[in-house]
Amino acid sequence: MPLSTVMRLSHLDEKTLLQLDPAQVRVRVAIPEGFALDVEQTKLTFVVANAGKDRQERSFGMKLLSTQAAQRNGGLFEGKVPVRSYEMMLNAEGIAQMRELQQLMQRQTFKDFSFSVNTPLAKVPPNARSIRFWTDLRFSQADSYMTLLDGAEIRFVDKKG
Repeated sequence: MPLSTVMRLSHLDEKTLLQLDPAQVRVRVAIPEGFALDVEQTKLTFVVANAGKDRQERSFGMKLLSTQAAQRNGGLFEGKVPVRSYEMMLNAEGIAQMRELQQLMQRQTFKDFSFSVNTPLAKVPPNARSIRFWTDLRFSQADSYMTLLDGAEIRFVDKKG
């Protein structure tokens, strides 16, 4: 995670989460050309916990807003990587679920927060041994995207033998 994202997230608090409009939350995932994202199975998950460690976890479904060809930074010694970028927002059920979580947070005090994006693949090219991906999150239209994962690589395990 880039330092700029760490700095922005360090200011994230209960008040920020209570004030955000779930309909403005956006997730952007970029994967190399040839792969395809399973948008219907993509989830944004929030976990909140209070001092007594009462923990609430909610996973919100997504819907596709747009997909486009793009390029992402490949790293210090690599050039740009051609990718397919998927921009998503919470689906209607996800928006309602996030509002329910916000109502719960108004009734109880939660001090610990975490979130994650689960992005399964719908298509993997034959002979692919790994995938690099980029994941960005934006809480409102007035904000810029925060890069959560910047060219992270996952190697595939061969299920044969």
